[in-house]
Amino acid sequence: MKEAKRLGEMAKKKVEAKIYERAIAERKSALMVNEDESISEFINQTAVQSVQKEVALLEKKLMEVNADANTMG
Repeated sequence: MKEAKRLGEMAKKKVEAKIYERAIAERKSALMVNEDESISEFINQTAVQSVQKEVALLEKKLMEVNADANTMG
């Protein structure tokens, strides 16, 4: 029973990591638009900074989840 619970927690951490990875990739993709010089004047820099902060937070959570998963396995 204890082993099943541990394996369930490990699976949960793997899924959580995938969700964070996908969210980070989506936000970084959105930030790529900001690098296009031809439209940079139309980009809301405050929104860009907000997304950058969100990416940093997601990366921190991803590192925590990966660290938890490593200690379980």
